[in-house]
Amino acid sequence: NERLAIAALSRFEDLAPKSPTNYDLVGDLYRDQRDADSALNEYKKALAIDGHDPAALMGAAAAYLSVGNFEEAASMDQVALDDRPLDPQLNLLMAEALVARTHFDQAKSYLAKCLAAPPELQSKVHYLLGRVALDDGDKKEAIHQLELALPGDKDGGTHYMLSRLYRETGNLAQSQRALAGAKALIKTRNANAVIDL
Repeated sequence: NERLAIAALSRFEDLAPKSPTNYDLVGDLYRDQRDADSALNEYKKALAIDGHDPAALMGAAAAYLSVGNFEEAASMDQVALDDRPLDPQLNLLMAEALVARTHFDQAKSYLAKCLAAPPELQSKVHYLLGRVALDDGDKKEAIHQLELALPGDKDGGTHYMLSRLYRETGNLAQSQRALAGAKALIKTRNANAVIDL
């Protein structure tokens, strides 16, 4: 279905080549397929038409983030933030890029603007707040924030981080439960990866 959608949108691009929205939609489809290079090519086409196209800027920032190009992600996101400084998704993208580069102090002001983010983003917000608290040496707050982030843990990483923190603070029973949660998520993820092949 996604391949058909891309083909249909590509045909539409031929019919209306000056519409950045077409490129945004195709870019989003490629990003959903985890094809960051193709997504970025589409977003760049949209930005060539409108350098402040919000969907292209956000999509490009997310695509750069997904491949670990944190400098470019922050650069794209900053252009979008100049236009919409209070947008929670844009602030979250910037905070994510900064935390990935271990610029925890700089991430704080962006995370403060994410507290009213939509529910689907809250797990990521709390995960990043946990990482910032951990960098500040506040293990109690880090544990609190990471516990709030657990519903969004897809790969077991948050569970594993909590397991370590529980162990460091002397709570061995919770450490074992969190570690078991991490292993279960990893097992499910590996099983799904085999099915996808």
